[in-house]
Amino acid sequence: MLLLWIILFAAFGGIASAAFAVAFLWVPEERSARILPHCVSFATGALLGAALLALLPEAIEGAGTAGAHDIGLALVLGLGIFFVIEKLVLWWHAHSQDEDSG
Repeated sequence: MLLLWIILFAAFGGIASAAFAVAFLWVPEERSARILPHCVSFATGALLGAALLALLPEAIEGAGTAGAHDIGLALVLGLGIFFVIEKLVLWWHAHSQDEDSG
């Protein structure tokens, strides 16, 4: 019975997300340009929330007490590296636009 609920809600989630994507195509472009960064931020937060609240405790439990430090270090380094990469990409993108327009 539990498997049936899992399949039903997974199907519902897939259909709802596809319907949202199709409905998003009908939104005027100037409005969708304002909404899209918020949607991306929400998706990023949902993925990080799933990783930190569901997967990370299981990884720490599987690694034991000694491996918890390594997992925490990998998490902090990974977030830091991706933060730096994002800042570099935004910095490079801003500089390339200034040079092209001049």
